[in-house]
Amino acid sequence: EGPGFDHEHLPDPTDPQNIEKPHGRGVFLMRALSDAVSFADNGAAVTLTFSLKPVNG
Repeated sequence: EGPGFDHEHLPDPTDPQNIEKPHGRGVFLMRALSDAVSFADNGAAVTLTFSLKPVNG
C-alpha cells in the first residue's frame, strides 16, 4: 500500500549528520542482513532473499 519511495536515493544513515536521527535505517539494515533486496511498484513492494545454509553437527 502507499505511494512507495525512491529506494535509490536514500540518505546514508552512517553519515555523521544522520547518525543520531531516530529513523532512516530500515533499508540499510535490510541490505546489510539479507543476500538480496529487490523493490517493485516504486518501492511499495520489497522482497528480501536469504540463502540458507545447512547446519552441520
